[in-house]
Formats: sequence, C-alpha cells, structure tokens
Amino acid sequence: MAPFAFVVFYAGLQTLPMDTLESAMIDGANRWERIRYVVMPHLTPLATFVGLVLLMDNFRVFEPIIGFSSEANATSLSWLIYNDLTGQVNQLFGSAAATSILTMIGVIILLSPVLVRTWRDFKRKAR
Repeated sequence: MAPFAFVVFYAGLQTLPMDTLESAMIDGANRWERIRYVVMPHLTPLATFVGLVLLMDNFRVFEPIIGFSSEANATSLSWLIYNDLTGQVNQLFGSAAATSILTMIGVIILLSPVLVRTWRDFKRKAR
C-alpha cells in the first residue's frame, strides 16, 4: 500500500496552491512554518482518505488467514480480535462483531477531525 499512498500524496502536492506558499515566504515564514501551516493542512483530507483505505485493506487480510487455517503461522489485527471476541457458541457472529466494531472505531477516529472542522465552518457561516 505504500506506492498507493505515495501516488496520492504526490498528486496532492501537485495541487498545492503556489500563491499561498509565495505569500507565506513573503510574510517571513521559514521552511518548517510553510510545511506546518500551508502544506500539512492541504494534505490532511488526503491523509484521512489514505488512512481509511489502509484500514479497509488491513481487514481484508483476515480472510486468507481464516481460509487457510494458518493462524499459527500468520497473525493479523483482525485475527487477534476474532480470537478475543469469539466464543464456542457463535463463531460467525464473533467474526462479524470484531470486524464491525474495529471498523467503526477506526472510521470515527479518522473522520473526527474532518467532522469537527466541518462543524466549526458550519457554525461560523451560520453567524
């Protein structure tokens, strides 16, 4: 997944507005301040997108481990959660619950900054 993230961030850097960078240089911002206050906020939505795609890809690893019964040789985060949440009674429900709960937690963590920023913008426009 590293090449995918590289391509996404590289494309995001290509869309960086040069006017904003030039105005930061004119205002006296050093390189670190330009990266911190101009480049990083521009790439934050892309980082959220890449994080969600990587989270979904991580859960995809669960299927080959269960299908080949190689849990002794390969473990993943999904497999560890599956082992913790499943009981002897309902193994199918344990797998679904583990994947669903971790996916929801991951999505909430990744989307919370975007939702907070959207809410602040909405409140600011409402005034």
